[in-house]
Amino acid sequence: MSSGATPTVTARKEKISNGHNVHYRLTVPNIHTLQAWPFAQTYRTNCQDLPSSWRFEMTFHGMAQDSSVSFSFFLKRKKSKNSIVNGALFRATVWVAFTTVNGSPIFPPTVFSKDILSPGEEILKSVETIPPLSDMGQFLGQELVVEISIMIRFCHTEG
Repeated sequence: MSSGATPTVTARKEKISNGHNVHYRLTVPNIHTLQAWPFAQTYRTNCQDLPSSWRFEMTFHGMAQDSSVSFSFFLKRKKSKNSIVNGALFRATVWVAFTTVNGSPIFPPTVFSKDILSPGEEILKSVETIPPLSDMGQFLGQELVVEISIMIRFCHTEG
């Protein structure tokens, strides 16, 4: 984060009928102070059927003078000591959105999905520039919320 701008990070995990979701919410005090920053988390599904572990890293590269943003991320499925889990093929989806605290979108959301992700494989995505959806002047001085959702599928089914 930029100097003086300490983000607030919250996480919410959920189990659904065919997988697990984790939602991270990063709140930056003032969009005007936004500079390059990294974010990294390890997520464990704790699934009763096929538990898995994932490493997510995102680097926000900053805001250009034209108010566009660029960032990159990767999600890596970590290897397990359990050979059954290592043989399982999961689907992973990453969703990233930049909004105001009221949920108004500032930039269009980015979604990337990979249907089969084996242990040790990763999703690597670089988003070069995203122009804002409207005039950035109206957002200056406001808090920025970065919402990151990681969705893991096909580790279990409920029936």
